Amino acid sequence: MRVLQGFVLEKNDMDDVRLRSPLHEDDPWDQQRFDLMKATGLNTNKAFTLMAGKNDKLLPAWRIMAMESTDLEEMEHPEQLESWKDMVNVDNELRMYRMLRDVIDQQLSEYPTTREHDLELWERRDQLAWRHRLALTMRLSEKNLLHVVREQLMNARKNLRDAVRKHVRTQ
Repeated sequence: MRVLQGFVLEKNDMDDVRLRSPLHEDDPWDQQRFDLMKATGLNTNKAFTLMAGKNDKLLPAWRIMAMESTDLEEMEHPEQLESWKDMVNVDNELRMYRMLRDVIDQQLSEYPTTREHDLELWERRDQLAWRHRLALTMRLSEKNLLHVVREQLMNARKNLRDAVRKHVRTQ
């Protein structure tokens, strides 16, 4: 839509990209996850907006999506949860990071060009037609955002694993 309107800015703090939920309609636990997200005031959509540095509601919702059926079965009254923080555990955190990484990797693979190819085009953007330049700007901003968030997630995952290992060694 932004490209159609001719409105794409370089290095825009409001850049975003939509992440699709990895859950499927036939997931037997879909309704319980939906109820948990609703009970804790989280996004209940199937797509999530990813923005640079503004994803405070993203991780809690994905924590719920990463929950295994055994975790969901143990919850007798999800409506009584005070917060999504009541559901945090190390195994689920690691699953959530893997799930997000996989979704980001999948979305990156769906672009017709690689980030490296787009960066090469960017070097000669003045030679491109106006609309092609807008599309390239938008595509690169989305890819850059996905790469930055992926790196942040993998760093957080590594830090969590390191903290767990350190804790186990001190026991």
